[in-house]
Amino acid sequence: MIDIEFLSQCTDEQINSGVAWAKLSSLSLKDYEKRSSTAMFKWYGPSRGYQSYCMSPNHAWPIIDSNGITVGPVFTSSDRIKIATCKDFWIRDANGLRAAMIVYILMMVAK
Repeated sequence: MIDIEFLSQCTDEQINSGVAWAKLSSLSLKDYEKRSSTAMFKWYGPSRGYQSYCMSPNHAWPIIDSNGITVGPVFTSSDRIKIATCKDFWIRDANGLRAAMIVYILMMVAK
């Protein structure tokens, strides 16, 4: 089952793959029919270049913006932690983009 505990144990590469999967699953049937599965793999897969949603604001920001995800700092005694929230989901992580991508995956799984 895909939940917060499972995703928190995933590597950045696994989170990036999860985001690509979630983007594919959110396509409407009309959009999906326009593209073959091979074309979709080329768009999101290694042949187009590594999509580093967890490390690249250029890749992550369109997802964050279009889904209403908020990312901000939370200051604790000695660590700088980021929090990402949207609706009923919130994640704390040292990497704000990673936290936002986990929130996005959880949102897509909950649909």
